[in-house]
Amino acid sequence: MRQTFVIINALTAFMLLLALALTCILPLKYEGSTLLGISEYSPEWRYTDASAADPSDLRFNDDGKAVIIAAINGSSLDGRSLCFSSGDVVFNVYLNDKKIYDFHPELGGLYGKSYGEQIHTVPLPSSGQNSKIKIICNRLRSTRNTGFKDFCLSDGRSYQTQILRKGVGKFLLCILSFWIGLVMFPFGVVELFLRRTETLEPMSLGVMAMVLAVWTCFPTLTPQLLSGNFASAHAFEHMTLMILPIPVLIFVGVITNQIKSPIVITTVALAMLNTIIQCSLVHTGQRDYSEMLLFSHGTIFLGIAAVIFLVARSIHRKSLSRMQHGFVVSSLFILCSSGVADLIRFYLGFREDAAFAVRIGMVVFIVILAIYEFRQLISIQVRSSEVDVMQRLAMEDALTGLKNRTAFNQYEQELAKRSEGICLFIHLDVNYLKKVNDTYGHAQGDIHIKAAADVIRESFGQYGNVYRVGGDEFFAILDGEDCHQDYIRAVAQFRVKQRQYNELHNPPVPLQLAHGMAEYKFTAHNPEKAEKLADERMYENKRTLKLANAS
Repeated sequence: MRQTFVIINALTAFMLLLALALTCILPLKYEGSTLLGISEYSPEWRYTDASAADPSDLRFNDDGKAVIIAAINGSSLDGRSLCFSSGDVVFNVYLNDKKIYDFHPELGGLYGKSYGEQIHTVPLPSSGQNSKIKIICNRLRSTRNTGFKDFCLSDGRSYQTQILRKGVGKFLLCILSFWIGLVMFPFGVVELFLRRTETLEPMSLGVMAMVLAVWTCFPTLTPQLLSGNFASAHAFEHMTLMILPIPVLIFVGVITNQIKSPIVITTVALAMLNTIIQCSLVHTGQRDYSEMLLFSHGTIFLGIAAVIFLVARSIHRKSLSRMQHGFVVSSLFILCSSGVADLIRFYLGFREDAAFAVRIGMVVFIVILAIYEFRQLISIQVRSSEVDVMQRLAMEDALTGLKNRTAFNQYEQELAKRSEGICLFIHLDVNYLKKVNDTYGHAQGDIHIKAAADVIRESFGQYGNVYRVGGDEFFAILDGEDCHQDYIRAVAQFRVKQRQYNELHNPPVPLQLAHGMAEYKFTAHNPEKAEKLADERMYENKRTLKLANAS
């Protein structure tokens, strides 16, 4: 189950980053003017029947068409543009009955039936005479407050810069949250695949931070202006709203140890199903995102209820640690409260910035949880390092620093599982160690053993693995196609280094090592037999050396 949620998190993050890239790349095609201080423009707009018109809440005829007209003082233009924003309408702008701007975007597919809110800058020629502005528009869908707002006369760049500056603070909060998530997600992935630790928490938090940040940044209009594609941003805003409950529920499920709970599975499945159904209906032209917004809000409400239930049950079961109580519960309370506040604001008619409360709550939530997760990851790394040290000590001989008998047995078991190839077992033993211990003491005996280990390491260690398997017994295992040639080279070095040690240190009893070699074919699946044969040959070499010394 955890692997399934890892995959879901990874796919969500990938889709999010891909959609962000496409938002900045995909063009929105329409025939319009080339975009060229700011002065207010509040003319008296009228319909063709001379009745007063409110551009922000237009009255359309049965064909969904509206025409509004206003006068403009030509001498006040001075090369400026007519700047405004539109919503849910397509239109043409005329100056003295001459069309100067055409906005009929090519919608459909995943764009849906609407482009959301679009910023326009319409260049107006300086005629020096009074002129007439006429806008002929058609609505894309039947909603209230459909039309135009924020008319002004300005240089186009200045107008867009003003919008960017107005939303820069909100946008920076979103960027902060996004980058925290962008750090948390890959960090969790690396920890998962390199250390094999339970890091679904930071992955979920990373995806959740990115989704929240992207969704709350759209009301600032910054991504729309940067990409130039308002329709794509509008569609993506709805998609992020649909998938928002997924990482939230996965994160809460993991942190409360209830990832397999039917509540988590059901809510995540509903969010995924809602996303698939809505995107399918929009793509086929049967519905628009705005017409199904209630379903997205309903899924979010269920997600908030599920979070509250999961946390409450964890508190009741006392399954949360003290640190989780301090960090997790408080941050989730802040996030859920801000989400409920924005839902209430939206349905009360405050739709200018539908993510106002969540944007603030999101930053507090993510910062608190990021601190918590980084502390958890550091703790995991410390524990992992301690485990690595303990494992290394368990496999290492304290006196010589070579691998010990446990490591030798483990490697021997691995060799028994192989089916092709050969390796060589070399058994080595220190001669006259008892004489050193009895005559010069065990401290000198330890020096003798460490010297033997150094000689073996320097000669055989570069070609294979070296082990101290007993008091004065060692094994070297040479693996690979060239193991026989490696053995010849290692033995030659072994003899040279023995002689060099005796000449340099002049120990009271010269260092002498007996050795025996046996070949092991992996097809035999019985390395103990080769080990025994190497042992027998080592004792033969030991007797030979002692006889040579006696003579």
